Amino acid sequence: MIDPFSRPSPKPMTFEPGDTVILCEGRDECAVLRELCETQGWDPPPKIGFCQERRNQAGEIKNLAIQVRTQGIATIGLVFDAENRAATATNQVKKWLKKAGLNPPDGPLKLATSVLNEVKVQTAFLINPHGKDSGTLETYFLPQVRKTSRWACIEKLLACYREHEPTKVREEKLIVRTFIAHGNARNTGLNAAFNAKILNCTDKSLDPVRRFLKLLRKASPVEKQRSSARKTPGPG
Repeated sequence: MIDPFSRPSPKPMTFEPGDTVILCEGRDECAVLRELCETQGWDPPPKIGFCQERRNQAGEIKNLAIQVRTQGIATIGLVFDAENRAATATNQVKKWLKKAGLNPPDGPLKLATSVLNEVKVQTAFLINPHGKDSGTLETYFLPQVRKTSRWACIEKLLACYREHEPTKVREEKLIVRTFIAHGNARNTGLNAAFNAKILNCTDKSLDPVRRFLKLLRKASPVEKQRSSARKTPGPG
């Protein structure tokens, strides 16, 4: 089942009617989304988690569809990496949604509406990095790394690897992890990098992720109720 990103004990995530739930590929996506949700002032925030079994995305999405029927989840967001080809990743997400009985959006950063057991749910997905044919979440952080004095050192390291020790790891992952390790060797995850102030989520390169969150937030029935309440004039 979907594993909560932040939890004090190993308990499964629970859901309530009207929830917005975001399923991520891994912990790093969760860390970025949590950082951005805090800056956007989500209250209550969406429930963010990742797949316990890294290759069971289809099963996790099917479980979320079940939670729509039984618990009334209202909004679902999915975040995955493009890896070698964004079109392939997009088609895969659409297949997973169809298998779960959910209507897939036409593409990333778009909403699709489904009705399961008379419960309306809106779904959107994001393939990182948005607008590029290949890459991963780490691609968004390359501009920050390239602005530092350490970039020249990392370039030399990459040149050495390419010539003497080729790696199957995508270079953007290698760059960002090496950069984080220089200042925080104990943990090279993005959450650790944010806590240690090595990287941040303020760069404009992360705008697609912000747009994704705003899309989900606008679709949330909780947010719609608040917006309606703000527009309703008080007693005069």
